[in-house]
Amino acid sequence: MDVAALDGLVRRQVIEPFDHRNFNADTDAFQDLVPTTENVAMEICSRLKRHWSAAFPGAWPKLEKIRIAETERNIFELRADEIE
Repeated sequence: MDVAALDGLVRRQVIEPFDHRNFNADTDAFQDLVPTTENVAMEICSRLKRHWSAAFPGAWPKLEKIRIAETERNIFELRADEIE
């Protein structure tokens, strides 16, 4: 896997739009959607899937899941094939 390509994709699609932002006030994605961990994971997954083939042409690598760990005991995991 091209780790630099993955880092760039995550930086552009996740970090830059969401880092140090008030999701309700500062992001278009959550203007009408409550930013629960599940909804944040779904938005991240959608963003990555939309741009995945441009960053990784071909059948491999495959986006398998999004995992958000809020605390050691509060973790949400979303399989990428559950999102269109």
